[in-house]
Amino acid sequence: MLRYNPDGSVCSWEYSVEEAHVQLCRLIARLDLPLNFGESAAFEDYIKISRSPRYSNVSRQTTSRDVEKHFKDKHAKLVERLQSVSYVALTSDFWSGNAKEDYLSVVAHFVNGDCDLEKRILAMRLIDCSHSGVNIVEHIADVVAEYGLTDMIFSLLWTMHLLIPKQWINYYICYLIILVLYCCMNVAHAISLT
Repeated sequence: MLRYNPDGSVCSWEYSVEEAHVQLCRLIARLDLPLNFGESAAFEDYIKISRSPRYSNVSRQTTSRDVEKHFKDKHAKLVERLQSVSYVALTSDFWSGNAKEDYLSVVAHFVNGDCDLEKRILAMRLIDCSHSGVNIVEHIADVVAEYGLTDMIFSLLWTMHLLIPKQWINYYICYLIILVLYCCMNVAHAISLT
């Protein structure tokens, strides 16, 4: 079979079971599909008829293992990528799930070697304990340690707008403005050093 490359050239294409599994994992993750999607008869018919007659369905258990392997591969690449960065700014927020569960997100913001600002989601963790400052800091510290960022952080913006008393709103707005200015100055300083 032939296929087009992104640059418009033509090359030969061979069906790869491994690549099919990786792409199925990506499809399931991007569209939030159930893990048994790859073993459905409708999906198998679609792929066999329109894409590759050599396709065979993939069980939920295999897909589960493939998703975990794909995650570990991407995680390792991100850890390696972050080791080449000098400074990282973190933002954190809470999200509520459909089942009334709360999740803590941690996002890393950094400037790459080409001076482009990048951001990567580091974690989306279930918070199944009280939302005290100590518990939240412990969860964020776990994420920071997992990615080896302890000595790279120059700022952390943690949005907990629901816990801010009304009379302190102006104080927090001023604090956030100062924090943003401080982060910008640190980024500018880091860029000027490179």
